[in-house]
Amino acid sequence: SLNKIKGIVPKGETEDEMKFLEGISKMNILKAARLMRVRSRKKQSFEGKIISAMRKEFGGHKVVKND
Repeated sequence: SLNKIKGIVPKGETEDEMKFLEGISKMNILKAARLMRVRSRKKQSFEGKIISAMRKEFGGHKVVKND
């Protein structure tokens, strides 16, 4: 349930790869996605909840849950 997930996307190993790819090619969507993940660690959001849930479902990544 999304109610149990904080709107925070933890830093993952692909985030550095995303930043590298941004540097070698103009990929606005990739940059926007990475920056959204970074912003979610400063301020929780509904979008952060959705991304966290999808990362868990499709990649088995851990989510940060509400206390």
